Amino acid sequence: MVRLMIAFFTFLLFAAPCLADGQVEGQYIYGPGATVSLQISVPRPAPAALILRQQVTGGAHLVAVRPAPVGEDLSGSALKWLFKRPRPGNFSIQMQFAAPVSPGILQGTLYYRDRATGNRVRAVVHN
Repeated sequence: MVRLMIAFFTFLLFAAPCLADGQVEGQYIYGPGATVSLQISVPRPAPAALILRQQVTGGAHLVAVRPAPVGEDLSGSALKWLFKRPRPGNFSIQMQFAAPVSPGILQGTLYYRDRATGNRVRAVVHN
């Protein structure tokens, strides 16, 4: 399974230059056990900043998150990240829970300003 995950992330790393003129997108990847990875794709040109707001519902308990959210408090049901000057391509947030979680427990929203139009964009992370 580890080899499959490495191959997948390697594929995404090389596919990153192909991204162009799209929107920032996020998708949950449910791994083995209680591990969930949030894969975020940033288009070219990248926004100046990106905010991620992550809701954890259903009583799921976070044990560890990399990178750490703003404030680093994992006990609440809402977490936030601020990414200044994100690079075009893909990056991920790794979440480790006390017990396996099912799709729908996690609800993420990405906020940024579109470089081309200047409009604020709100994008929901896909389960």
